[in-house]
Amino acid sequence: AGARLTQIAGERASRALAEIEAAPATLDAAIAANGYAPADDAFARISASAAYRAAAPEIAAAFEEVRRAGAAKREEVLEAERRRLDAAMAALDPARHGPSDLPDCAAFDADQPWLRLLLSHCRDLWRSFEARHTHLRCERIFEIAPAELRTGAFDVGGGERFDATEMLCTHGFEAEARTRGGLFSASRTELSLQLGPLEAPLTLTGTLHGPDATGLWQLRALALSPGRLARDLDPDAPETLRHCLSDHTRCQD
Repeated sequence: AGARLTQIAGERASRALAEIEAAPATLDAAIAANGYAPADDAFARISASAAYRAAAPEIAAAFEEVRRAGAAKREEVLEAERRRLDAAMAALDPARHGPSDLPDCAAFDADQPWLRLLLSHCRDLWRSFEARHTHLRCERIFEIAPAELRTGAFDVGGGERFDATEMLCTHGFEAEARTRGGLFSASRTELSLQLGPLEAPLTLTGTLHGPDATGLWQLRALALSPGRLARDLDPDAPETLRHCLSDHTRCQD
């Protein structure tokens, strides 16, 4: 019985090894093959038998070669994906690109332990890029917006305020500033904020006013693109900004 078990194990190991060798060294193929790991030991259910115990060393040796081959191909895929991620991130300019341009880390979130290192690496690259992107975007905003706005806050109605630097730099609204007017009209600063999901963003734009007697700033003449501001929202009222930032669907007509 032990010899027969050894023979069966060898045959199964040979098939598993052939499948691993024939499988493409790609992320999709690796995920489909559970990281090229051989199937659970088909002999576990009889592992208590005397025949199994006698043949166990040879059975283990047969499948060890399969495991080594799977691990080698898995590492080949991991290294290729790490290089691909690094190259993709290196090609992005934090001054010109944003979150929508970054590689999608969800591809590595397949609930397979061998993918955890890739998922962690991808997220680390995201965090590093976003920190540089946020810093550069913030500096550009305050090259245009009044310097005192950096330490100020926005009036968002109801006695509430929203720290200006947090709103414009760190809250993920992809804010931009521009100057309008001049020559024959008073110069004014416009701020725009990106609302909603990255795949279908809305841009809320308003004219900066302030600071008022309480030291707060306001965004007035608010407009939405694409589409238009909800009809029941006053484009000059501070609470309109709060409504739009908290729920972009409430903001749109």
